[in-house]
Amino acid sequence: MGNLATRSEATGTGRAEAVRASIRRHGEILRHPEGYPERLVLRSLAYVYAAYALGSRTATAELDAHLGRHRGSRRPSPDVAMGMARGFQRMADGTA
Repeated sequence: MGNLATRSEATGTGRAEAVRASIRRHGEILRHPEGYPERLVLRSLAYVYAAYALGSRTATAELDAHLGRHRGSRRPSPDVAMGMARGFQRMADGTA
């Protein structure tokens, strides 16, 4: 059973790093949105806002970098951020 626990822990660590890498990729799109399709930018906004709302420190840093491009913008509360994520996702899907 020790091996199973070790394997499980390693998989969890790998997943966490994969999520952080995904958040960083979406953050990169938000830092340089020119040239990306609008739909992809909206999906990136949805992803980063949702991850921030769920407490991701990586997403918080990416959101701060994104909001730094907009004068006077501040981070929303997690509840508002989740609503914004849903709205951005609907816009990306064309259902908003």
